[in-house]
Amino acid sequence: MIELNKGVELKKYDSYKQKKQKFPLSTMKVGDFFTVNESDYKSARQMAYAYGRRHGKKFTTSKSGDTITVKRVCVPRK
Repeated sequence: MIELNKGVELKKYDSYKQKKQKFPLSTMKVGDFFTVNESDYKSARQMAYAYGRRHGKKFTTSKSGDTITVKRVCVPRK
């Protein structure tokens, strides 16, 4: 028979907005940029794309040697 244990405190789940972001996407204004190493390229690109889709912002990435630049760009109005 399986023994049931009670009284274990669980860590409360933080909402997305309360989590510390790995990259400063939420504080960036148009024209701001940051650089990351080549090892973080894929995650930086994916996070910038996902954040931009959720919040209506646009980011671009460019590679120069072993550093990657993530830049916030203007979204043209329709």
